[in-house]
Amino acid sequence: WKEAEIKELGRKLAEVAWIPVDGGGRRAIADVFDPEDSPEAFKVVKERRAHLDAAMKELGVRSEVIWRVLRICGIKKDLTWEDAVDEAESIVSATDFERAKKLYAHIDRSHAKLTGKREPALEKLQQLEWVPARAQASDADAKPVAKLAALKDLFPARESKWVWTVADSLDVDIEPTLHELKPGRSIDKESGILVD
Repeated sequence: WKEAEIKELGRKLAEVAWIPVDGGGRRAIADVFDPEDSPEAFKVVKERRAHLDAAMKELGVRSEVIWRVLRICGIKKDLTWEDAVDEAESIVSATDFERAKKLYAHIDRSHAKLTGKREPALEKLQQLEWVPARAQASDADAKPVAKLAALKDLFPARESKWVWTVADSLDVDIEPTLHELKPGRSIDKESGILVD
């Protein structure tokens, strides 16, 4: 088969939920993560990671051929904006500070290359209480992470008397790129400040 034929097959199979995943059930190619090349830290990735070992053994097919075809057909390697919202909702329901730090860092690092519907996802991410925060203090180490907060509350208009600050994530090895996120700026007035 030629690569163009494989891509056409991928388009035809795109809406059919036929790939078994680690979280149980089956999903379409476009909603499944590559188990060898996708972010490990997120629940949404773990639940939607393709699980084909048993099928490959049963069919007697070489695994490298199957993975090559699935990659050409569009299996995911990274979160989409919609996945980021799903992960944030999962973080809220579990009150998981560690995953919250990792998601914040991942969006900070990868926001320019995330695919999907950015604007609705940003609106939802601004409203959800998924960002680890601590009360403002002169000594950043003085107070531990206190709660998960919504970005709209962390970066309110100047009229507020105090603000929460995003908890630092020194354990995440990245250089911050969202320099626009500063106290005193309003997400309501400047909805695009989350991305460059």
